[in-house]
Amino acid sequence: NIETLFVVDDIADSFDYKNKYAIIEYLKDISNESGIFKQIILTHNFDFYRTVSARLDMSRDHKLITVKT
Repeated sequence: NIETLFVVDDIADSFDYKNKYAIIEYLKDISNESGIFKQIILTHNFDFYRTVSARLDMSRDHKLITVKT
C-alpha cells in the first residue's frame, strides 16, 4: 500500500498492435488501483496517445500536448 509513481516513456513503440493493446490494458488496470499508483506517460506517437487517453478516461486537465513547429 505504498504510493508509487510510474514514469512510462514510449513503452509501446517497438510492439505490434496486440502487445500495444496489452500494455494499454495494463496501464488501465494499475490506474484503477485505489489511487496507490500514479502515472506519467510520455510518448511521441499520437495514435498511442489517443488510445491511452480514451482507455484511461483522461480528462483534458490531466494531459499536456506540445507541438514543435
